Amino acid sequence: GGTPGGPPPPAPDCRQVLSTGEAAAALGRPVARVQARDGYLVRACLFWDRGDDRYLLVQLQRGSTASRTAFRLSRRPVDKPVAGIGEAARWEPDTGLIDVLDGSSRFQVGVFEAAGVSEVAEPPAGVRAVARAVADKL
Repeated sequence: GGTPGGPPPPAPDCRQVLSTGEAAAALGRPVARVQARDGYLVRACLFWDRGDDRYLLVQLQRGSTASRTAFRLSRRPVDKPVAGIGEAARWEPDTGLIDVLDGSSRFQVGVFEAAGVSEVAEPPAGVRAVARAVADKL
């Protein structure tokens, strides 16, 4: 989508990308609020729990950052492929995100403690489920 060199298409509403029920399943607790943060070529959707100490992040890449080339170039040796999500997906153990490429869409998902990132070797099942849900909607 979008014309080359033109502005990227508008980002979808966070609740269109993932329902609060789907987010709650991954968080392991109810979603109290949804927050959207827009940066250049990226929209971050944060699904917060009631205590604001845990959140699910869905980061939607737009424009050039969503391209197959950008996905390929951002791969690092620590990343691990994740099967069965989108066209290609990989787990980034140091960032705690699954990075997914699906056609013209690219996004990252992860669950975080407000206190900070803890490195996990494999993506949690809930995060995988969210990645599949988002890929189905985009």
